[in-house]
Amino acid sequence: MIRKMQEDPSLQFSVTCLAVDEEKGPPTLQYLFYELPFPILPFRMERFFIINGWTNGPGKYQQSVRIVDSTGRKTIVETGTQPFALGDPYTPFMLI
Repeated sequence: MIRKMQEDPSLQFSVTCLAVDEEKGPPTLQYLFYELPFPILPFRMERFFIINGWTNGPGKYQQSVRIVDSTGRKTIVETGTQPFALGDPYTPFMLI
C-alpha cells in the first residue's frame, strides 16, 4: 500500500478590491482592481481588501499578507497572522 503524504495548501487566487458586501449570502466583491497605484494610494486603507482563496492540504494553517513599496524595503500594509483550516481538499476556503 502506498500512503500519500499530506499536500500543502494551494493559493488559488488573490484579489484586491475596495468593498465587500456580506449581507445577502456569499460575499460580493466590489470595485476590483489589478494594480496598486504606488507610491500614493488614493484611498483609505480601512476600505482596502485582499481576498485569498485556498484549497487542498487539509489541516490548520496561518496566512499573513504584507504589501511593500517598489524597493521592497518599506512595509505599507501588513495584516498580521490570520489562522484558517482546510477540510475537504475539494472545498475552497476564502479569507478576506
